[in-house]
Amino acid sequence: MKSIVGLSPLLDRESEVPIYKQLYQYIRRQIESGRLKENDRLPPIRQLSAHLLIGKNTVETAYQQLLAEGYVQSKPRSGLLVLPVPVRPMAGREEAAGIPLRSGEIAEGGAEASSTAIVDFQYGDIALERFPLAAWKRCLTEALTGDRR
Repeated sequence: MKSIVGLSPLLDRESEVPIYKQLYQYIRRQIESGRLKENDRLPPIRQLSAHLLIGKNTVETAYQQLLAEGYVQSKPRSGLLVLPVPVRPMAGREEAAGIPLRSGEIAEGGAEASSTAIVDFQYGDIALERFPLAAWKRCLTEALTGDRR
């Protein structure tokens, strides 16, 4: 378990992207590219904030995002350790599974995705004509009345 001392991202203080997010994205790219390997230790929050001349809360927030997404884990008395890189899906597998790429996103095969979305995850935008209302009502009634057929 080696300690990573020299994380030195170029943080753009004039950018609309918050500093914590820039730091998080930088560290995530370092992990995904293999520059940070499994069991490498991230610098302590105070050390990194002093090195980058940013607030401790900024570093803490970036680290919390990495924890939440499973890129690092917290070990008592060891700090934050890099976890193995999540396995990326095989080329073309997203399209075969019916998972659309975002418009303008390049598939691993090199083709640009179309702008038509298959699934709309926007809150409150339900396709009522496709919703199984009768089955939903039946399940709801069974759950509320305790009717177990």
